[in-house]
Amino acid sequence: MRGRASIDGASVVMWSCGGQASQAWLASGATIRGLGDRCLAVDTTAAGVRWVQGRRVELRACTGAANQQWTVRADGAVVGYEGKCLDVAGSSTADDTIVVVWPCLGGANQRWRVTPPPPPPPPPPPSASAEAGKSHFIAYLTSDSAITPFVASPTAAQQAWMRAHYWRMFAFSPYFDSRLAWSSPAWVYKDSYAIYPTGDAATAVTLANAAQFVLKDRAGNRLFIPYACGGGTCSQYAADIGNPQFRALWIAQARAALPRATAASTSTT
Repeated sequence: MRGRASIDGASVVMWSCGGQASQAWLASGATIRGLGDRCLAVDTTAAGVRWVQGRRVELRACTGAANQQWTVRADGAVVGYEGKCLDVAGSSTADDTIVVVWPCLGGANQRWRVTPPPPPPPPPPPSASAEAGKSHFIAYLTSDSAITPFVASPTAAQQAWMRAHYWRMFAFSPYFDSRLAWSSPAWVYKDSYAIYPTGDAATAVTLANAAQFVLKDRAGNRLFIPYACGGGTCSQYAADIGNPQFRALWIAQARAALPRATAASTSTT
């Protein structure tokens, strides 16, 4: 661009190659873009000019208009508005010679070299430790899980089959504690904000050890978690998880479950 300007209407001129940003162009779809993502355009604003040929080429904000559409041909010609070619005026090689559009004649001043952008770098090779195509199965244990009857009193062969086929067991403490000795590694489930009406206060958050943490409505009624509800009641009360004392109780019980797992695992060695 003349004066390296990026403003609308800046003339496109020939200049010795210096690697400046004003000399970098990108063919993007049917447009050719330069400084500030502006488009190469034929000047169609000159008053009283009936013919396109000889009109200068300039920089304009991209609008998708016909005077900003270009086709780069295999022979190096760049064809634009009304089928005219991008042309160095007068076939001059002097700096600051304007670029115009002119009927396509095949001259050297209408030949342009378009360099494709470099290909993107290849993706990194997969990690040597990656397990491509391997699936992991998890056994989810609840009262109605199909696997639960087999976990109750499995034979040695059933224990070996479950260890070989299940990557993890999703289980509940203390029910599953005694089964850790033969099972696959287990994830223990502990509800983050449930307070149960009854249960072992040593391992669960219940009304016996956490009644003061149950959320209540304005009238003082205890609030339930909407799970397993019926007959005007639900199976779990909602806890105030923002209470630091409740969180301390929950964390203490979760930590207490870990030594039980370690003891069960070492008992088989």
